[in-house]
Amino acid sequence: MERYNRDLHTHGIDEYNEYKDTSSTGRDFSFGLLLGIVVGTVAGLVFAPKSGQALREDFSDPVGMFEDGKEKLVDSIKQKKAEFEEVSRIKKMDDDTLELQKAAIRSEAHDSNVIDMSKL
Repeated sequence: MERYNRDLHTHGIDEYNEYKDTSSTGRDFSFGLLLGIVVGTVAGLVFAPKSGQALREDFSDPVGMFEDGKEKLVDSIKQKKAEFEEVSRIKKMDDDTLELQKAAIRSEAHDSNVIDMSKL
């Protein structure tokens, strides 16, 4: 089968056979997918932050691995909640202190505006 040549077609050849190779498209995709899965798995195991023994223990007890992750996540959320509550408490305390200081300043300013006539 002859490949399509645009230049030949535009210069007067009315009929041409376009070359289509569809036989390897699915096979190439499958091969690429399989290769990507294998390479990704190997890279994940090679670059894992755990030692081989710890990794094997995790694979032998996958439920425990997810429970450990869940506990870490719950602890992290509790810690963030405690930090948020502490910040909120300090902000509320600062707001209360600020209001008390404003009231004291107003009181002082009001008292200083009053003239004691007996001292004149």
